[in-house]
Amino acid sequence: MLKSAVEGQTKKELTVEDVAQMKFLVPKNLRFAYVDEELLQIHVVGQAKDIYEVGREIPRMVLFLEFLDGEVKQKSGKTPAVSQKAVLALVKKRNEDFVAAVNNFLSGCAEKGVDAVERLVDGCREHVPRLPGHPQSSSQESLSTGGDIEIPKERKPVAEIIEEIKGLDLYRQQIVPNGHRVIPPQEAAFGDLKFLLSQALVNALYTARNVTRLYIHQVEAINNLHDGHNVIVSTSTSSGKSLIYQVPILHAMEKSARTRAMAIFPTKALAQDQKRSLMEVLGYMTDILGEVVVDAYDGDTELEDRDKIRQDARVIFTNPDMLHCSILPNRDRWKEFLQDLKYVIVDGACFHCSM
Repeated sequence: MLKSAVEGQTKKELTVEDVAQMKFLVPKNLRFAYVDEELLQIHVVGQAKDIYEVGREIPRMVLFLEFLDGEVKQKSGKTPAVSQKAVLALVKKRNEDFVAAVNNFLSGCAEKGVDAVERLVDGCREHVPRLPGHPQSSSQESLSTGGDIEIPKERKPVAEIIEEIKGLDLYRQQIVPNGHRVIPPQEAAFGDLKFLLSQALVNALYTARNVTRLYIHQVEAINNLHDGHNVIVSTSTSSGKSLIYQVPILHAMEKSARTRAMAIFPTKALAQDQKRSLMEVLGYMTDILGEVVVDAYDGDTELEDRDKIRQDARVIFTNPDMLHCSILPNRDRWKEFLQDLKYVIVDGACFHCSM
């Protein structure tokens, strides 16, 4: 649709490289990429394929050009009528933005003593779309098509991540000025338990988690649990909350073979993750505790396995639904487990699930 109109104005063929140069100059205003034909809700897919002669080897992929600086919002699935005045105003704004981008580009090249044409030709190469799976596909295209992404071993500072987000094509000033703040790092504060842990438990924590000392909030919570108090822990993600319940459970298991514990989490995935975490530490305490049965009791648990878990498990990971629909209504069958129950762990999100 646009190709013939543009070529009529410029008197030259419109190439993919021409559009890539536009994308280079105003990267946040255009989307230029291969997309799945079936995902397009437009009526010009066929023309787009014919114009650019793509999609012959992969017929489901078409080259798609979209303006991102203005759009007509849909209501009730229907596109409202747009006045000619509104369309002209949008076109005028696009022209002004493009002229400003070109002038800024030329000024920048002049200041750096760089040939503008060479810089434009070189810079547009990264914006030439590649078919997914093409050996020259960029890392950004690999990301959009589910390619292999190398996960960094160290997390970047949040401030650096925010600046990277601001440089993405999808960024539209979503982060308001002063809409975030960076909390400076603080020295870790450690504390001491009021009771002694066994050397076996200390060794297991160190081997499995590289834990040599406990933080103050962990110590305060564990000490209160040891004194028989109920404890609510509200700290940030990855602050070591799992250790707060794992240490008392393992310590109590060493003292009594009858100790039982129940951990209630809102989702099966989270329960399985916490189960693996506990079993990792338990794996280094088999000489002291033997083979401790730790298992999940949820909707996926086979019927033939439920009796065995109820009778043999010392720690059960479950969810609110199973607690209310299966465990409590059958408390006579759970009597032995419940009468030896020493610790109950409830993830905060379970309160929302139960409301």
